[in-house]
Amino acid sequence: MRADNWLREEDVLNINGINLHIMETAGHSPGNISLYSKDITLFKNREYDGLVFTGDLIFRRDKGRSDLTGGNEELLCSNIRNKLIYNPKLSEDFLILAGHLGITTIGEEKKYNPFKYKFC
Repeated sequence: MRADNWLREEDVLNINGINLHIMETAGHSPGNISLYSKDITLFKNREYDGLVFTGDLIFRRDKGRSDLTGGNEELLCSNIRNKLIYNPKLSEDFLILAGHLGITTIGEEKKYNPFKYKFC
């Protein structure tokens, strides 16, 4: 099956009134994207500034994998740093729904991720 169109950086998908903003976050794999929204602020009875679905870009207290075919650790860490951790559109109280190892926030990863030296 062929794609009708490609999602690109800063495209916005609107699904049932929820805006999902596209970030190109290659590194785990070519063409990897993350989606963030400021429209969803309540998760498990706690308020957040929004949430971001990162897939395998970053894991809770870990970085994503870049050792598979097409992965690139330098690009992965650069995208974690620039598109996630130090993105002015995302606050420290943004919920990260990562590919593995549970939920976290941007602030928690800035403070506790053992790979944070690669993101700074």
